[in-house]
Amino acid sequence: MNEELIEAIAFGSVTLVGYFGNFPRKHGNCFSVKANDEKYYRILNFNHENLTELIKRETVSFPIKISVLKERFAVIVDGRIPNEWYSRTFCENCCPRDLLPAPQRINQILDIQRGIRTETKMEMNGEVFYSIGYNIKSNQPGYIYTPYIVEQAQNIEILCDQNFNSKEINKVLLTEITITKKDEGED
Repeated sequence: MNEELIEAIAFGSVTLVGYFGNFPRKHGNCFSVKANDEKYYRILNFNHENLTELIKRETVSFPIKISVLKERFAVIVDGRIPNEWYSRTFCENCCPRDLLPAPQRINQILDIQRGIRTETKMEMNGEVFYSIGYNIKSNQPGYIYTPYIVEQAQNIEILCDQNFNSKEINKVLLTEITITKKDEGED
């Protein structure tokens, strides 16, 4: 870990998965921050819900201290934040393999051996990525299935940047969703 800290000055992107529960939450959405070096970093040791709650409670505010681990990945290291708010593990979906703590990577390898997890290696623009899949039964304990249907609204124009790894993003995704409660018995 780089012990030289820089400052996160604003939120960047945020995933959009619904998480509920008391704070601090064990799981939440992944996010990135914009730092004072004008770069964006994916935060690996914190979730968005917990950080926004701490900002709301005025426990912390931007700028927030971060430590860059590698290229565009960082961890929050800010003494104003109580220890119990930090994630004890890195997000296994967002974190590159080489930055995962050994116990987490060992658990992934065991899940692959047991047929629970699959990893497909892909290469794009000289970088290696892994497509992750899970073989999860719908009644497996520990997984929550929401009773909602998400539908894309009509007349939506979607513009995608095929070179998502470029530093400048000049295209956007314009969309609108409608969320409706599922009927009983609907999958």
